[in-house]
Order: sequence, then structure tokens, then C-alpha cells
Amino acid sequence: MDHAPARDGTSTDGDTATAAYWRFFEAFNSRDPEQFSGALNYPHVRVSPRRASRMVPTAAAHAAAVSWDAVLATGWDHTEGHDPEILHLAADRAHIVGGWTRVNASGGNVLVNRVTYVVTRVPSGWGIQCRFGTDAGDAEQAGETSANHERAVAVVEGYIDAYNDRHWARCVNLVATPHFRVDVGALREWQSREEMWAALRDGPWHFITPLSIHAAQGTDDSVTVAFEGLVDGGQAVKGVFFVTRTGDEWAIAARSVMVE
Repeated sequence: MDHAPARDGTSTDGDTATAAYWRFFEAFNSRDPEQFSGALNYPHVRVSPRRASRMVPTAAAHAAAVSWDAVLATGWDHTEGHDPEILHLAADRAHIVGGWTRVNASGGNVLVNRVTYVVTRVPSGWGIQCRFGTDAGDAEQAGETSANHERAVAVVEGYIDAYNDRHWARCVNLVATPHFRVDVGALREWQSREEMWAALRDGPWHFITPLSIHAAQGTDDSVTVAFEGLVDGGQAVKGVFFVTRTGDEWAIAARSVMVE
């Protein structure tokens, strides 16, 4: 799947998106702020159910803020990336399920995390533009269950049904705020459901026919849901929705959708 041809006909895009994934870990291990910031595309956001999500506008802003102090204090020596799985691939975007293990100098595990990456190609090249971080350890430690997968999938199914009905109130009730939509070299953020409602009402609308919706990765309080379908009965649409839980409520915190 890594070598699938992109829609612009180049057969190397899958390798290049995957190379950006591995470059991310190499850059983090360098402990160099400029090198690490250069592995990302901007504006950049890391979305998590366990910490506040913050958009970073530029590489300079990221380099000025990044620090390894807290990680080093845990005994960390280096990070090893997990083998990636490409969910969706286009000429300028890839959705990759992966993650990492932080390792100490003796080779022991410090922390395991599973992450979904939105990798984009901008004029300067491929880079990580968004991360959906589960931030809860491995599957067993994180309490990943089929019940949580089903709840998250039901949220995405409900959102698409409400969107097709143009029932914006139902849509925004299934969205967490702040809410992020990731595009290539762009990031849209809504701070309230009222803002989201207005954007849906005033934006373009296309009927979506779902073909496949399934949980790709998850924990006890977050699930990445992969989606494939058709827009207006013709164009292929593929996306990832990051569904998070606050209390007993599951809602979509972020999404990345590509239309081919």
C-alpha cells in the first residue's frame, strides 16, 4: 500500500509520505528545535483528549516553544517509531496510523503511544501537519474496547446523516470545541458550536454516500474513525475523524477529509 500511485501519476508519493513519517522521529531524536520544527507542516496542531490543543502557525513559533526537558526527566534516551499503516493516500495528503515508543538508555520502554498522522505536501515538501494523539499507552493499558469503537463510529455516522439532511443543529451537537479541520497547508479552527453551525449553514453542501466507516485506532477516551464514500454520487471522498470523550459524551474533535 505504501507504493500506491498518487492521483497525479507519480508512484513515489506513498514513499515520500512515509519518509516524512520517519523523518519526524529522526528530527525529534535530534533534540534540535529547528530540525524538529522542519519535519512539520504549518499551521500545525496536535489534538489530544488529555491536553489542550493549540494551533502553531509557523516553524519559528514551534522552534521557540519546543523543549525536551520534561521528556528527558522521564529517563528518555530516544524514540522509536511504530510501523506505519497508510489509510488514505492522495497526491498531496496521506492519513497514517502509527505511533511511537520512548526508550531509555538501557533499551527499556518509557512510554508507548499510538497516533494518527495527517501528512501533507506543500511547496516545501511533505511533513506532518496534524497529529491525533491517543496519549494513553498501548491498547491493553489504554482500555481500548470494541464498545468504544462502536460509539465513535456511531458519532461519525450520525454526523454524516445529519449533514446529508442539512440538519446543522444535529451536526454541531456531535462536534467538540475547539474543533479543527485540517487541509493541505491550512487549518480551520472553530471555538464554539455556534461558529460551526454558521459555517455549515453558509458553506457549500454536497450529499455524501458512505461506503465504509470503521475504527482505525483508539483508547478509552479517543478513537480515530476512517471513512470512505462518494460525494454527489461520483467523486471519491476519504477522511479521518478524531472522536474524543468528555465524561459520557463522545464528539468529533478534528477531521481531515480529501476529495479525489
